[in-house]
Amino acid sequence: MTIEEFVVDIKKASQHRNREITNSYTIKSIWRWLKKNKFFGIVDYISERDFGHIVKTINKGFIQRMSKGHCIDFPLGMGRLELIKYDRKAEYKNGKLKNNYAVDWNSTFKLWYEDAEAKENKILVKTVAKFGYFIQYNRKYASYKNKSFYQFFPNREFKREIIKHINNNDIDAVWS
Repeated sequence: MTIEEFVVDIKKASQHRNREITNSYTIKSIWRWLKKNKFFGIVDYISERDFGHIVKTINKGFIQRMSKGHCIDFPLGMGRLELIKYDRKAEYKNGKLKNNYAVDWNSTFKLWYEDAEAKENKILVKTVAKFGYFIQYNRKYASYKNKSFYQFFPNREFKREIIKHINNNDIDAVWS
């Protein structure tokens, strides 16, 4: 068995997964709501396809702006989207080692391929990155009521693009 086959077996990548998202709105569901409620007559001027294209273009603009290290200020006092930087560290608390380093899965799978005992004991290889980053929706800059009801979850494409720029040292962020 090669390491590629081993990783596919560990990840169970050959099996079908149900990836249905049920607790979120899609561009299509938002378009249906706009059409049903005749929101500012927007459905009279653009098609569903054009609406989806506009939303995707705006999202790509957000990715490009954040990948250059800028914050995104939403209009009408809706808050700010920021990239936050923090120190990664390891320390002893109550006799146990606590750390916030991420798992390096490629190195972990390689170790498990070479050493069956490490796989059996589920030993993980951690990264040695000095800093960690996360995307935060900052409500401090918002001027609306019920701020606790709003959240921002970046999609996978958004996170991957930001990570690519961080790894190339093209981007810096605000310290937490």
